[in-house]
Amino acid sequence: MGRPKKTPEPISTEPLEKIINYIPSPWNEIIETILSRDIKLLQQANEGQSVLIEARVRAWRIALDWLIKWEWNYKHKIPAKRSIANSYQAKGRLLQAIFRLCERCHAFQASVPEVVIPYPNAAYWFGFVFREFILHEVHSAFYPTNEPKKGAKKAAVIKERQELVRKHKNFENPLPTDCMMEATYKLFEIAGRLAQNSPNFKRNYWDKFIQALEGENKQLDTPGFERLFVEDGKAYIQNAGPGRGKIYIHPSPYIKEYMKNSKFIIHV
Repeated sequence: MGRPKKTPEPISTEPLEKIINYIPSPWNEIIETILSRDIKLLQQANEGQSVLIEARVRAWRIALDWLIKWEWNYKHKIPAKRSIANSYQAKGRLLQAIFRLCERCHAFQASVPEVVIPYPNAAYWFGFVFREFILHEVHSAFYPTNEPKKGAKKAAVIKERQELVRKHKNFENPLPTDCMMEATYKLFEIAGRLAQNSPNFKRNYWDKFIQALEGENKQLDTPGFERLFVEDGKAYIQNAGPGRGKIYIHPSPYIKEYMKNSKFIIHV
């Protein structure tokens, strides 16, 4: 008779109103904006770039779901299969550490008067930082840096991220002053200076941010991590199993529709 077919695990989704109902003001307004405002691409993306962008944005969305679950509503249902959701717990911890940096840095911004903060509250600041993360993912899909020309190696990503950790440990801002990630630059600048001058801040917030960053790096540096990359306009994953090689990733129905209509809207 053979094995019975395994019933697919249902993916739970919640209406936006229910999600933000548990989140206090002004965070509820920012989370609602993040989850409801789309981003339209200003240039044509090929199939591979579209698949890459969709996957990267989804990763940050799941990380945001973990943040909501840990900070405000432990019953919050993450809209992904359990195995997929669990694979992004490390990214969720990183986002949670950034969330707490925004809270503390906004509260103690007066200690670093040379860095002007235009954000009225920590939630507003976090919203800009999160949006910059998404835009960075889009930009790097179009203009990748430090990429091997063929068969992208995950070692290149891990090495780059280890360099970020090194700079943060040395209180160096890894972002240039004129970068497009202004909110993130200011966060790293103030957080690094506060960490240098306050052992309490360093221990409770800065070190935990670095630990979260290292935690995600550690997860990437495992045999089970399969790097998604673009080659000749198509998306592939770097096979971590026997034989290595690469596996073609078929675009989702949404991407196929985009390729027909040339209207790619990023849904966070």
